[in-house]
Amino acid sequence: MTGLMIGRLPDDGKLALDGKPGTLLPDVPMRDAYRNVTLRQLLNFTGGIPACERIGPKITPQLFDLDGTLAARQAKFIRHLLMESPAGPAGGKAIYSNASYALAAYLAERAAAKDYETLMDEMVFRPPGLTRAGWRRPWLPARPSEPWLHLAGPDGYMAQADRLRPPELIFQAAGNAHMSAGDLATFAKYELAALRGRDTLLKPATSRLRHDMGRGGSEPIVTAGGTPALSACCALWPGRDMVAAFAVNGGSPGDEACTAFVQTVAKKYAGQVRVPRTAGPRADNATGRVAVSPSTRGRCGCASATESAPRR
Repeated sequence: MTGLMIGRLPDDGKLALDGKPGTLLPDVPMRDAYRNVTLRQLLNFTGGIPACERIGPKITPQLFDLDGTLAARQAKFIRHLLMESPAGPAGGKAIYSNASYALAAYLAERAAAKDYETLMDEMVFRPPGLTRAGWRRPWLPARPSEPWLHLAGPDGYMAQADRLRPPELIFQAAGNAHMSAGDLATFAKYELAALRGRDTLLKPATSRLRHDMGRGGSEPIVTAGGTPALSACCALWPGRDMVAAFAVNGGSPGDEACTAFVQTVAKKYAGQVRVPRTAGPRADNATGRVAVSPSTRGRCGCASATESAPRR
């Protein structure tokens, strides 16, 4: 979803996919290794951006700093990131990185002069009609009817504690959105139409480039992701004009729940038994409110796009 938003900016003349931090952020100090990394490389994880998978208040205090506005904290993190040692050479091996998406979103914000959530709402959520999409965790005191996220424990699943999670805001471009399972299916339908040459949001050349970057492979084309507290996925069968979406507000190791769902749909509706591996790196940016991104995070405990079984 973040990739779609960024793909729309070049079509509007606001940003080029070959744009580079060294040019777009002239006021930000950075290592030479990052100056010529392109926006396209940030989106396909070949820019050598550190993965930032090991975080904590002691080892990455800049992610937990609550001083200042969110925009100021994000800018502070980007300055820190661009002075870190690269994970590899630009244009080299793809290394999944939440920070890579954070940097890409920051470049988009600077180019469009709008914050990330506004850009996503205007360019990704509204156009295809994602009416139940929003930000941060599904359940909040202001949204008491939404599902909690759950963690697996020795005695079953337990609701995740409600507390501040500052890194989720810094890395929101990699996964801090939520939506219903129906909205996730609606977005999957848009993706299917785009793959079949009927993209309603991107120009044909941009659409082809975007899908070449991460939607290749045999059918079904599966995008899955999550955290220990949620799992979500969508599967596309372009040859059969079919999509399926799934999300659950309890994470499963290795996304077993998503894999089982896609296998069941493939066997029942597509005549397939074997399901190819997930297309692209495992990411947290596409959860449903099933609790994407992704970007992705329905409002149900365990649901397909057509039925739900609400639970807290």
